[in-house]
Amino acid sequence: MYRGLLVQGNRIHSPYSVHRLMFVFWYLFCIIISALYNGTLVGHFFLPSYEKTVDSLWDLETAVKHDQKVLGTLQHSSLELAFKEADEGIYYTVYKLFCHDDRSRCFVRSTRLGTEKILREPEAIQVQSEMNAVYLVKLFGSRLFHIGRDSFHPNPNGFACSSGAPYKYVVDKIIYRMIETGLIQKFIKIEMDSVHEPRVPEDLPQKPLVLEHMQAAFYILLIGFILATLIFIVEMSMHRTKD
Repeated sequence: MYRGLLVQGNRIHSPYSVHRLMFVFWYLFCIIISALYNGTLVGHFFLPSYEKTVDSLWDLETAVKHDQKVLGTLQHSSLELAFKEADEGIYYTVYKLFCHDDRSRCFVRSTRLGTEKILREPEAIQVQSEMNAVYLVKLFGSRLFHIGRDSFHPNPNGFACSSGAPYKYVVDKIIYRMIETGLIQKFIKIEMDSVHEPRVPEDLPQKPLVLEHMQAAFYILLIGFILATLIFIVEMSMHRTKD
């Protein structure tokens, strides 16, 4: 009976209609399951290969040295200063990955130019602040970019005051009040919602097979078993009536 799952012939003969009906639906079930399995197996071999994504600072060294990526960031920014002043550790390692011979390849004048550089040059990687990156990625189309999962170097915004300014404590209270009441996050959300993300055509409209796609085979098998059970009950009742 299980030879049908292996697409093999079966020599089972039965004079009873119940068995024949069960075999019909069982073979339909086997054909559908075999076709889905073969399609999934063939599709797995033809899946396109994707390059490894960069999700942390530790991935940058592999991306630059082995994958020939070009690392960049905003020039004269706090990020460049943090990498430059590091004497050891991952920041020091990342700073050596920048192209210091030709600063125009790595350091850009604005974060928008850095984002546009990624679109023009597939080998480009930009290290930017999280809010700017999310805003610009949404502006150009999020399907065209990949944002690393890990974050580093917290850089809150603030106001620069002269030393000993009498209004410093007043400004601090206002900033604390805005943070505690959630106004900063609300302003960010309003600004992000105002960006209309362009529609980008999907590169791979194909979707993988999941369990939902295989429900039809089990429905057919269930219907067959229900019909066979009903016929069996009818035949038993008729047999008892004759007796």
